[in-house]
Amino acid sequence: MATIKDVARQAGVGQGTVSRVLNDSGYVSEEARQRVLDAVQALKYVPNAQARAMMTKRTMTIGVTLPDLTQPGAWHSGRGQALWVHGHSGGNRLAGSKRETGG
Repeated sequence: MATIKDVARQAGVGQGTVSRVLNDSGYVSEEARQRVLDAVQALKYVPNAQARAMMTKRTMTIGVTLPDLTQPGAWHSGRGQALWVHGHSGGNRLAGSKRETGG
């Protein structure tokens, strides 16, 4: 799996430049931007969500607890399932219940 260091090395720029291109923030020359994007594509680079969460101290994860609608009387018993929605660049997706994922 390619890292931001690998992308920077291939594009001939620093890691900060790669970060600015990927986050679309700050100034980057059009030539350097294109080299970074070419390197990202060539290396099939995908940002690591866990690394980003550690650096930003934000997981972009929301926990939601809902009643277990598959069991009769669940509304009264207090049993529930936990669901998580993970933020992704392509939108949000529902990951599934705690019971289903074994977590």
